[in-house]
Formats: sequence, structure tokens, C-alpha cells
Amino acid sequence: MENKANLQKLSVVYVEDDEITRDGVGRFLRRRVGWLGLANDGLQGLELVMSKKPNIVITDIQMPKMDGIEMIYHIRKEYSKDELPILVVSAFNDIEHYTDQANDYLNKPISIDKLYEAIEKLTKL
Repeated sequence: MENKANLQKLSVVYVEDDEITRDGVGRFLRRRVGWLGLANDGLQGLELVMSKKPNIVITDIQMPKMDGIEMIYHIRKEYSKDELPILVVSAFNDIEHYTDQANDYLNKPISIDKLYEAIEKLTKL
């Protein structure tokens, strides 16, 4: 399933306010992708996306300062769904925490296998 050579070509922004989750998933991604930017809220995530233009954004929804939906809204002003895929990873699965501007959704707790499948699919590896 995992194509390490292709994953090494990716730049990823991962936005998660929960420090334990961010550190754990971040540590796992950092060993496998070419570049990883970590942000603890949507505002930091948006700044990273605009300055680095990653290959994919992985984000939580409910966060301080700027939530994931607002961050996605701002990203979509600059990049289409085809230009920059966004994967939402959230404990919520209701309409209030949903936007059709995301490319895909995964439920928490994060399954690393499902995370990689989604990354591969969205980045067409």
C-alpha cells in the first residue's frame, strides 16, 4: 500500500489543536513525507498553506482562533479542490462540521492505514 518513494515527494500541512494527536501523527508523517508543516489552529495552518503551498492539507475542524471550515474557506479563495486537496480528520460527522470544499473526510480516532490511503488517493500517488 505505502509507496515511500512517492510519499517522500509530498509536502504536507497538518493542522490539529490537540497536542498529543498533533505530535503523534506529526511524528509518523515526518518520517514518511518530504516536508511537514505543523499548525495548532486554523490561523497558523492558513499562514503555512499560503507561504508553502503544500501538496495536501490535513486538518481538524474544531480549533481555536480559526476553525477548520473557516480555514478551508480562505484556502479555497486561492486554490481549487484539484490544485490543493484538503483532508478533514474530525470526531464530528454532522452537517454543522461539514463543508463540501474539503476533498475527503476521515473520522477520529485516526487509523494510520486509512490516513495513508486517503493521502495516496488525494495526491494521486
